[in-house]
Amino acid sequence: MGKLTFIMDLKSTKNLPVTCVAMESVAKAENRDDIARKNGNDDYSISLEKLFNAFDTFIREHSKREHTAGQTNNYDFTDPCELTIFLLWQIRHTWTHHGGLIDKKCKDEYEKTLNSASRNGVKPIIDLPKDLEIGHEFTLQFDDYSSIKKCIFKYIGKRVTEEDLKILSNRSSITNIKVDKCDVFITYEFGTLQIDLAEAYDCSCKIDFVTSIFRAPSKMFYNSETERITISSTGKSFTAKLVKRPLYSKI
Repeated sequence: MGKLTFIMDLKSTKNLPVTCVAMESVAKAENRDDIARKNGNDDYSISLEKLFNAFDTFIREHSKREHTAGQTNNYDFTDPCELTIFLLWQIRHTWTHHGGLIDKKCKDEYEKTLNSASRNGVKPIIDLPKDLEIGHEFTLQFDDYSSIKKCIFKYIGKRVTEEDLKILSNRSSITNIKVDKCDVFITYEFGTLQIDLAEAYDCSCKIDFVTSIFRAPSKMFYNSETERITISSTGKSFTAKLVKRPLYSKI
């Protein structure tokens, strides 16, 4: 399917259009970090920053700008997910405003919140440091990033409809967009065939989407019993189901 280009329209939530746009930035960052991870660099710090930018946007847009993500009253610190979100929000806030390094304000707020939760028996969902070092960078790998993203969408899911949650999730990740199957319908004298285009392309066939002309590398033969088309020069075949017969023609 890599030879085909698809243009798709993604849905947007009625009440959270700005959050939808912010989620697209998450998808782009994840795509870059995914490529870097395949090359041996497992660092999702940029994706995390974009994810929390989108989270900031959601809090403001959902609350009609009455709340911001840095306010403690937005969180239930007895919930490990929400505790983790707040702790990482503090770090991300420092990235944005202090060049990516931990400062004293971030360290104090982070450690105060973490220690308070620990006394109540609540721990973050990922292994976070007990102490932050001022002037140091904080990085996050793929597995931890994936856990945090699930937490954020769990938080959002408590406040929006199931449909809106699905839309935001799709907008946040390029990998969530998947074409399972692509069929085309081509009419011949003996009837109309439903062709699995992915299989046909694997057999070196092509279709011109402007003229709708289907081309093969050599002659093709259709077997109505097996419902497959075979390329004479290669012997390769692909699925082609006869879905409509003409009224006065024979195969």
